[in-house]
Amino acid sequence: MKKSLIFCISLFLFVFLLSGCENEVKTMTCTKTTNQNNTKMSLNYEVDYKGNYVTKVKSVEIVESDDSEYLNTLKEQTENIYSAYNNIENYNYKTEINGNTFTSTVDIDYEKIALATSGATGADLANIVNEAALRAVRMGREKVLQEDLMESVEVVIAGKEKKDRILSEKEKRVVAVHEVGHALAAALHADACEIYTDVDGVYTADPRKVPTARKLKEITYDEMLDLATSGAGVLHNRSVEMAKKYGVPLVVRSSLNNSEGTVVKEVVSVERMLISGVALDTDAVRIAVLGLRDVPGVAFKVFDTLAKKNINVDVILQSIGRSGTKDISFTVNKDDLEDAVATLEEHKDRLGFKELHSERGIAKLSIVGSGMLSNPGVAAKMFESLYNEGVNINMISTSEIRITVLISEKDGVRAMNAVHDAFGLAD
Repeated sequence: MKKSLIFCISLFLFVFLLSGCENEVKTMTCTKTTNQNNTKMSLNYEVDYKGNYVTKVKSVEIVESDDSEYLNTLKEQTENIYSAYNNIENYNYKTEINGNTFTSTVDIDYEKIALATSGATGADLANIVNEAALRAVRMGREKVLQEDLMESVEVVIAGKEKKDRILSEKEKRVVAVHEVGHALAAALHADACEIYTDVDGVYTADPRKVPTARKLKEITYDEMLDLATSGAGVLHNRSVEMAKKYGVPLVVRSSLNNSEGTVVKEVVSVERMLISGVALDTDAVRIAVLGLRDVPGVAFKVFDTLAKKNINVDVILQSIGRSGTKDISFTVNKDDLEDAVATLEEHKDRLGFKELHSERGIAKLSIVGSGMLSNPGVAAKMFESLYNEGVNINMISTSEIRITVLISEKDGVRAMNAVHDAFGLAD
């Protein structure tokens, strides 16, 4: 019960840190009650929201028991947990025992907290908490204080130019709505969390680009996560990550009809397909660092430099060293290109490279399927289909269930259809 409470509070915090809305305040109440060993436990949530964004959460946990020792122990444990947040502004809690009833109340105003983290991503929030914990240790303390968190906000958020940290209203809606749904589904041990979108399920490819794409009845968390990360827009990858972590099945359905939709879960019951889907991402650019010294630690220095600027790197290719030098090519999101180039140029002397090239107009084409784990020749079939279409492959990246190739953006849709047909995914 306590773990569920803390989990939900944490998730609601994450949801609202992305939020900001107008509209009138509405309240949603959720209740879960259990009876075990002559002990009745009730967990109640009052969630205030504006539009699709959480603004305030009040949770009340009530435990009824004739065992006074148990209630006193529970009160002590609860206070030990909540007391760690004593120094955080706008975080209030109360515990009390009245007769045979223990009550624990937590009241958090997220609108005030959100002001300090406007535009923060999930990764930003995780970094803020980690940085705050490190600061507390450096100061010789066992507790993270409000000053630690605020200082961390400055380091993580203000440390990078804001232009790539501002979420669009669409992104806020997708992440916030889906996350709050998963939080409630997990806390209440729901059978599934239904996601209503403008499509009636997960398809083997984007039906707008591949007319023959067909809807999947089921797909695993891992496959859906790789598809979402590779450019499939039907689900946000954060939604899939959260669902997988807490074992909450997702059902992707249309808000426009009564179609059964697609179930996203750990293990599928249908016969496993060789390939579950094909995805195309046109938001990537390629960077080539030429003339690096062919010595240990060079690759680490390059990517550590980019990581400190919160620049994510994807497909990586390193050449065979010749004459004491080597080249490294990789992709980044096109919005990070200017920052990545500027960062590398700034550290050119330390990194020791000779030239730096960048290339737009590229696309990442990916196939995803857990079936490739036990079936050889998947890569060969993909490459053959691209060869037959006259599509040149610039770079290749693989994982256990995914193969990604870098191709010209102008060939993207044609290549996507060719690969989709090659694996027999057509409806």
